Amino acid sequence: MGRINTTKIKKKKTSPMMEHYRNTKEKYNDCIVFYRLGDFYEMFDDDAVKMSRELDLTLTSKDCGNDEKAAMCGIPVKSVDMYVQKALELGYKIAICEQLTDPKPGTLVERDVIRVITPGTIMEESLLDERKNNFLMCLYMSNNGSSMSWCDITTGEFYTTEIEKLNSISKLNDLITMIAPAEIICNNEALKIEQDILSLEHKNLPKFELYAESAFNLQKCIDVLLTQLKTISLKGFDLEDKPNSIKASGALLQYLFETQKRSLNHIDNLRVVSYSNYMHIDYQSRKNLELVSNARDGGKFGTVLWYLDYTNTSMGSRLLRKFVTEPLQKQKEIELRQNGVEEIYKNLIKREQIIQNLKQINDLERLCG
Repeated sequence: MGRINTTKIKKKKTSPMMEHYRNTKEKYNDCIVFYRLGDFYEMFDDDAVKMSRELDLTLTSKDCGNDEKAAMCGIPVKSVDMYVQKALELGYKIAICEQLTDPKPGTLVERDVIRVITPGTIMEESLLDERKNNFLMCLYMSNNGSSMSWCDITTGEFYTTEIEKLNSISKLNDLITMIAPAEIICNNEALKIEQDILSLEHKNLPKFELYAESAFNLQKCIDVLLTQLKTISLKGFDLEDKPNSIKASGALLQYLFETQKRSLNHIDNLRVVSYSNYMHIDYQSRKNLELVSNARDGGKFGTVLWYLDYTNTSMGSRLLRKFVTEPLQKQKEIELRQNGVEEIYKNLIKREQIIQNLKQINDLERLCG
């Protein structure tokens, strides 16, 4: 009888780089990981298969070190914005995993995710419409009412409003349509009414995305807001008796911290909005009036905003859009705005001076962001 060979067969281990990639992917499983390797961002395994198909990239393979090859595709670093935009339009999130140290022989380059890019957290000017806000919205619903908070990370604008339970779905629908967010996160209760909102003919309204229920804990949200707004009380922000708004705003900030991984000091104010100050325009009326988007393709051409917008700065265009979507209804405020327009209209010389000066002003709001 022959002797059994008990010598262990040594298996080739996964390479350190692929092991690090897969650990990173596990942490960001809901994202496509753009993994920096020199002058390219590489994608592996399922990410590579998906992106090669979606972005029309060449699918190749890489030795993982375990006698198997991993699917791989890549994009040049200098072209990353174009591919990020395409991926976002297709509904993907992108985790950017950068090289943190210079390559050295015999050592593994340190890499980590420095940012997660989602439709509502885009910072790159090349990916944004400079004449329109890019809002991230957080929707919170409970048995005693609902609230929504929305923020443009590029300008630092941060708003919240509460909605009574009566006719809340209809009101939510009208407000979401008016604000036109690029991304919507929500709690479990809010997710249940998604179909009621999306069942209408919204061409560009994003689907609701469930966010961790723990992020809506009241005390946690209070602490986050106090820290971000650099205050010891929320009374000065008119939030002390608005728990739903606190939860929506606090959860939104947590989502921003989670994705941006950097200081957001330019978000230093939170404005409570009361839509009793503005004329209420329901979704169907807003659609028929074609205030900022036309019925044909959702574009700006032929709309009220298109007819009025002769602004010379991106900031002015965004403000004019706000004026058009949120018409005033208090006589005193309307007359104040009219008087301002009349003053500039009648003074031709000053108006021309202002126009020339405005043409030299960059987008200060987004530069600060």
